Amino acid sequence: MAEETGGEAIFPLSMKEIERAYDRVEAGVRAQYTLGYTSTNTARDGRWRRVEVKVARTRDARGRDLRVLTRKGYFAPLVRP
Repeated sequence: MAEETGGEAIFPLSMKEIERAYDRVEAGVRAQYTLGYTSTNTARDGRWRRVEVKVARTRDARGRDLRVLTRKGYFAPLVRP
C-alpha cells in the first residue's frame, strides 16, 4: 500500500531503530517538494489515470542520490448524469 500511494513502509524492531526511522522521516519531510499538474483529460468518468514522473538528474549538487516517491496514478472524479 505504501508504494502505491507514494509512501514508504518502515518496520523497526527496537527503540533505536524507531529513533533512526523517525530521524530519516523527519529529514525527508524537510527536503521534499510537492509537484502538481492539471490533466488535459477533463472527462469526469472515474477512470484510472496513469501518471509517470521523470527526473532529469539522479544526484544533487553534492553528489547525493535523489529519490522520487510518487503515486502511479489516480482515479478521476466521477460525475454521474
